[in-house]
Amino acid sequence: MRYYIYSYYNKAIINFNIPKIAGWYSCVSYVTGDPENLKTSLINRRLGVHVKGKANILTGKLKWKFSTEAELYNGGVTGDIDRDGIKEIVLAGYDDRIYCLKPDATLKWKTERLYPDGSGFMNAVALSDIDDDGKMEILAGSNDNYFYCLNCDGSIRWKLETSGGFDVSFCNVFDIDKDGVVEIIAGNTSGEIFCFEPDGSIKWYFNDATGTINAIGSADIDNDGMIETIVTCWEPDKVFCFNPDGTVKWETLLGGDVQGLGIADIDNDGQLEIIVDSYDGMLNCLNSDGTIRWQTFVGSYVYDDNHPIFDIDNDGELEIICGGGENHTINCLRTDGSIKWTSPIDDFPISSYTCVDLDSDNYYEILCHDESGSVYCFEHDGTLKWQFLTGSYVEFSAIVIDDIDNDGKVEILIGSCDHNLYCITSDN
Repeated sequence: MRYYIYSYYNKAIINFNIPKIAGWYSCVSYVTGDPENLKTSLINRRLGVHVKGKANILTGKLKWKFSTEAELYNGGVTGDIDRDGIKEIVLAGYDDRIYCLKPDATLKWKTERLYPDGSGFMNAVALSDIDDDGKMEILAGSNDNYFYCLNCDGSIRWKLETSGGFDVSFCNVFDIDKDGVVEIIAGNTSGEIFCFEPDGSIKWYFNDATGTINAIGSADIDNDGMIETIVTCWEPDKVFCFNPDGTVKWETLLGGDVQGLGIADIDNDGQLEIIVDSYDGMLNCLNSDGTIRWQTFVGSYVYDDNHPIFDIDNDGELEIICGGGENHTINCLRTDGSIKWTSPIDDFPISSYTCVDLDSDNYYEILCHDESGSVYCFEHDGTLKWQFLTGSYVEFSAIVIDDIDNDGKVEILIGSCDHNLYCITSDN
């Protein structure tokens, strides 16, 4: 069985409820295997999550909202971090704090401001039991040049100073060398990539990129028994493929800043293809060796967070979801790069996307947001099902999906620049 898990810039998503891994990350990965065998396989940045048959959301109704002291550029991450049987929501704020919420939005704890003068901000947060002690650690970056590892009670376990800062950070937690111990791969706006051991020591380091690292995902893309790590970045507008020891296996130059990432075997040949968007308006499909398979123009200045790859209409063929940039559209593509349908939205889709069967009809709905603050739910054929408006613009924030209160219905979480985390659910 194949599992597709995606997440993104300042974000993360679905919880597999596995002792070693459960949680959300801030990148993208593809994993094959049984849930019980995923203990050494972790996932990451920029959204697009597979949840089937758990919800019946008809209209997008506000369940609650939680206010912070500054803008929110992420929807948090969810998991039972302290193993008490109740899920928590962990949220990174632009007020330089990490928040931990109960399922009803009551505050469980929050950190003190981590930046000395209070002017800093925290970005992408990830959850993983990195030391296999049964409880999750919280991984986050800050613009104070430190990468943080917190215990499940919010206390600092370790922090590591970096030269370029982690003001736009994310991390990929994955056992890339198959030694039974996960590694933490994180990047920043200076183009640096760090591979950490669970104790915070640096395993390898890469600094040949010059711009923001946007997405990271780990998988055996070429079926050679080795785990590769795929990284997208701005400047030099490249996709990098790394070996487990941090050496570059290949790199591919595209026609603009490279942002969102999706990884899947779209043609069932045993090799994984890599889907990325670039700022020249192209959606690009790369083969496992980095060569370009196809490119499709989908809209000017495409700036996506991720690219979910699902059989959304149950026809036996995978579809690829992406935004249309300044065209103000959401697009569904076939695996040969042809466009299946296009639907309009109100504003620029600086968005993460997720696919989920909300009403248990065996067809996937597609959730996305635009820059002006609207959250959209589309049917599998591109028909708009419902729209929800937050109180301000939304940039980069992942749409997080989970049944956080174990009531059998999925909640949808999204952060907004009006300082609020929104929880949207069914009205029935």
